[in-house]
Amino acid sequence: MEKPETFELLIAYLRHDKPAIRELASWHLYRLVPASKDIAYDPSGTADDREKAYKAWKKLVPTGELPRSP
Repeated sequence: MEKPETFELLIAYLRHDKPAIRELASWHLYRLVPASKDIAYDPSGTADDREKAYKAWKKLVPTGELPRSP
């Protein structure tokens, strides 16, 4: 996984209208970014909670960058 666009898209999908898309995106992100273990994201959670997690993901993997190695 060497394309920052992949992570940008997965992180953007955390805001998707469909819970199944959010669930799949979060599963991939947690699998691909081991440093994310401290980010609490519930695809079925409140919009505010999901937004907080989205911002945490953006901070961990900024736009145009790849995740840092653990």
